[in-house]
Amino acid sequence: EQCALDRSGVLCGQCAEGLSLMLGSNKCGECDNSYIALVILFGLAGIALVVFLLVLNLTVTVGTINGLIFYANVLKICEPLFFPDGTVPVLSQFLYWINLDFGIETCFYKGLDNFAKIWLQFVFPFYIWIIILFIIFLCEKSVRMSHLIGQNVVPVLATLLLLSYTKLFRIIGDSLAIIELTVIDCDSESVDLVWYVDPNVDFLKSKQGFLFAFALFLLVVLCVPYTTILLLGPQVRGYISCYCCSRWWIILKPFFDAYNSPYGDHYRFWTGLLLLVRVFIIIMTLVAQPYVLPILTSVIATLLALSTCFRGVYKKGYLNLLESWFLLNIIFIAASAENHEKKTQNIAIVSLSLAFVIFIAIMLFHIYLKVNKTTTYMKCYNYVYMKFQKLRGMNTGAIQSEIHSSLIDEIGTMRRGDTLDEDRIERRVSGTFQLFEEEN
Repeated sequence: EQCALDRSGVLCGQCAEGLSLMLGSNKCGECDNSYIALVILFGLAGIALVVFLLVLNLTVTVGTINGLIFYANVLKICEPLFFPDGTVPVLSQFLYWINLDFGIETCFYKGLDNFAKIWLQFVFPFYIWIIILFIIFLCEKSVRMSHLIGQNVVPVLATLLLLSYTKLFRIIGDSLAIIELTVIDCDSESVDLVWYVDPNVDFLKSKQGFLFAFALFLLVVLCVPYTTILLLGPQVRGYISCYCCSRWWIILKPFFDAYNSPYGDHYRFWTGLLLLVRVFIIIMTLVAQPYVLPILTSVIATLLALSTCFRGVYKKGYLNLLESWFLLNIIFIAASAENHEKKTQNIAIVSLSLAFVIFIAIMLFHIYLKVNKTTTYMKCYNYVYMKFQKLRGMNTGAIQSEIHSSLIDEIGTMRRGDTLDEDRIERRVSGTFQLFEEEN
């Protein structure tokens, strides 16, 4: 009776008898197995996310969403402090989705407990990684698939890993968390080590021990190397490529280069630095007093904003302004969290609403770039194809393939505002067909 949300057990760590834990919250409810059909919805959501990033080229290589991802991660970590009374449903979904959470409070199956829920949270990040890795594999094996998908599959993989980082680190933290439970029984007193998420489970025993080992493995093998390489940059990469694992580094280099593309030469550590900031804020939410976190977050965001504005972290000025704006937005929300009055909480919701508007603007910008690129491609394709109309009877497939390859290479080197060099493409295609005629 002392527990809320229909929970029970030691420190309210479990659901009451006959109830199941729900996805999207810590509430318990009466569930049945019919909700397992949600797996289909979650599977389609993963495919939709990958296609969305591929089609619009919303990647860390472009740089338009880098500040947005950091912004959404920080707000999600500090959500109980920044939005104690919750926020508008549309805005909350906006935050949840960027953090790869569905944000839907629902049953999943009868008997779902904390242990199973932790494992389920690991599934979605791995699922979307598998999807994009499979697409990369297909592009390696098929030239036609590579032309169809484009050249941004590796940047999309880098983007998905960055989107997953905060969620993955929080899950690992929950899996490794431990507390001391003092049990007083009449005249005796004992101290037990129990799992933080569910104090009814002894730490490192039975199934929790396996979860602990898996989380520790991910931390050591994935999170630490990933953060270290992005933070220390050329020093670590030079050591890896020269002294060890040079073969693996050749494979991984395009992946890490995807993060460096939008930054200036002296600021290629920026992604790694922001990863460390995320980890630091997560740790502070566990160990610091609640009133300290908004102040600390404001200070960190201020320092980052000053660096971005005056040092020019990104190569392009508008990306510096965009990231600075998201950092200033964090400062406003953190400052409003220090005062629990209704007016200041409204300021936080307004700030989040403005961030959502900027996100819509970023999507529209990428849609414009995509449409403009496609229109330019088709215009130039028709132009070059008509130039070689006389060769249609020889090998139509060869003509189309060469023109497509030429256009993809040319468009890939274009900057915003540039126009396609039709004469250069024509010369390239002419040379290819001259060799083709000699061979035939």
